[in-house]
Amino acid sequence: MPNDEKKHYQKLIEAQSKIVEALESLESDERKRVLDAALTLLGVEPGLITPEQRQPESKDVSLEDKSPEEPPPVQPTPIKDIRTLRKEKQPSTDIEMVCLVAYYLSKLAGDDERKEVMTPEDINKYFEQAGHPLPKVPSQTLRNTKNAGYLDNVGEAKFKLNAVGYNLVVHNLPRTESESKKVTTKRKARTTKKAAQNRKTRNSKKKTPRKKLEKTKRKVKS
Repeated sequence: MPNDEKKHYQKLIEAQSKIVEALESLESDERKRVLDAALTLLGVEPGLITPEQRQPESKDVSLEDKSPEEPPPVQPTPIKDIRTLRKEKQPSTDIEMVCLVAYYLSKLAGDDERKEVMTPEDINKYFEQAGHPLPKVPSQTLRNTKNAGYLDNVGEAKFKLNAVGYNLVVHNLPRTESESKKVTTKRKARTTKKAAQNRKTRNSKKKTPRKKLEKTKRKVKS
């Protein structure tokens, strides 16, 4: 506010104070007569004082000129793609990768992709997007993950991430070096055991015809 305008308001306030002080000791009707007479002497018709002629309220210039601060814009939560999530969590098995896909679909995917339930078709799609090797039988990979306790079966070929699977992704991945070694050791042990069983089965199949042939020869001789 300019200095001249401030001085003008100050004069008005002082004049108002003097008038109030002079009229304070008079009765109500006497105050009216004095004011009417004063207005007549000043050339103002009593009772016709416009709002513009009344004493304006004093203004706090510092508050008037200060514009309110705008709140900072809310930053949207960045949506991670499945490839970035895989690099961050570093799943070492197909089962861990299935849990990762289920977590991505239910928590991080965009509105057009987000869903709670996953199917074998999601395995091929999101394993490929993440750069993870595709399993031979996606439906079996889902069942294996369910049997490991990380998924719940909610329908035919439909599975949902449960609390155990959620904790695996959020709190246990990526695994520490020692944990990774344990997983690798268990995987090698299962592979070795399965290979041994397969060899035993093949050998038993090879031996069976020979035994039958020997029995047949004995019967012929007898």
